[in-house]
Amino acid sequence: MPAANQDLFSPWKHVDSLTGIELVSAKAYYAQLDVDPDPKVRAGFRLFQQSCQFCHGARKVGAAFGWDFVEPTPIYSYRGGKNLFYHVKYKPLDATAKGLLMPALSYMTEEDAAALSRWLRAVATKPMPSYAPERLK
Repeated sequence: MPAANQDLFSPWKHVDSLTGIELVSAKAYYAQLDVDPDPKVRAGFRLFQQSCQFCHGARKVGAAFGWDFVEPTPIYSYRGGKNLFYHVKYKPLDATAKGLLMPALSYMTEEDAAALSRWLRAVATKPMPSYAPERLK
């Protein structure tokens, strides 16, 4: 979470129980999700790390509180561009009645959403490396 926005969102505000903790090598873990060296895609990956990874995963890698960004249906195939921007930035008035828990990330810009959308497409369409931590010496 960008430091300037930490008071706007805390993933711990939206959960009432902890179901598990998995200890992993951060370098190996993030290598799985860093699927494209293009700076525009990597900007989206950084946004995922800052704002999405607390609840969402991709291809069963990462959190499972929110839906998986790739399985069973890649989110980029139905929510891209402006649609993604509005989904992330604003919470629907009837969200609680519909059981939607995603908080509004009011700091998100259209450029941020476009970068996130590029990463979502890349992580869904490019091969994902396997988790491969370095051996301890």
